[in-house]
Amino acid sequence: MKTLKTFATGLTLTACLLAVAGPAAAGPILVANSGVAADQVAPPQVQKIFLGKTAQWEDGTRIVLAVLKSGPVTDAFMKNYVKKSPKQFSTFWKKAVFSGTGEMPAMFGTEAELVAFVAKTPGAVGFVDEASPHDGVKVLAVN
Repeated sequence: MKTLKTFATGLTLTACLLAVAGPAAAGPILVANSGVAADQVAPPQVQKIFLGKTAQWEDGTRIVLAVLKSGPVTDAFMKNYVKKSPKQFSTFWKKAVFSGTGEMPAMFGTEAELVAFVAKTPGAVGFVDEASPHDGVKVLAVN
């Protein structure tokens, strides 16, 4: 009986911890304005896009960057695709702006704001958690 009570207490505690922790982030996905012709992008190209080394899509449309200010999705995206920390990324763009060689990406506090911006801005590209709603934009495969 004591074993069953200990098991039930442990199960209740685990359920409470999972409820408090909330859902886990599924991972970042690349989203673009629906007018962007590309359907997929290679990982090295993602890095070039987010570091301003590729400024236009293949059809000549100017690329407009949209990034989340902070959070686990930003951390994962920057680490996995841009190969910089969020702080390094910000410093990189501040230097580009100061030297006149670049324009700061549009920064957003929420994924919903980023998705709305990408949906209405021709050439825009950004990233969100794959579990987040992203209606109105296309998902670009990264492979």
